[in-house]
Amino acid sequence: MSPSLNGYIKMEDCTFDTIHINDFGLDKKKRFANQRIIACQESLKYLTTPYEEMTCNVLVRKAYQAAGIDFGDLSASQYDRDYVGVLISEEQLKPGDLVFYEGIDGGNNHHVGLYLGKGYVIQATLDKGGEYPLGGVHITKLNFRSSPTRYRSPFLD
Repeated sequence: MSPSLNGYIKMEDCTFDTIHINDFGLDKKKRFANQRIIACQESLKYLTTPYEEMTCNVLVRKAYQAAGIDFGDLSASQYDRDYVGVLISEEQLKPGDLVFYEGIDGGNNHHVGLYLGKGYVIQATLDKGGEYPLGGVHITKLNFRSSPTRYRSPFLD
């Protein structure tokens, strides 16, 4: 994959074997590997969906529901609560974990994405202009615009 404007990944440069679409680089013997794979695969179904149809929290909710985990209708900042898994470090990130960014207003954890592995995140952004004039669901580098503020894993493995 090669990065494009503002850290986004151009779809024509995205080869899914790079992000291990079949197994996402997970040890399938681990307890939640299958749920992680399902969540990542589900999120990829929404690539290029406009932001007006798919916000960041809805993308995460749909991915986890497909994996059999239903947190209900949460906002991005509500996903960063103690009842949604555990806080982890960047070094502990595995595919399917949550990545939080500052909100547009500078507030903490007002934006959430789903980690795909190898430094890539799928997220729905409101960014307009440049490569993606309508915003929406795209694959980005982990530090696409700013460094994430926190990481959380709903999979307690």
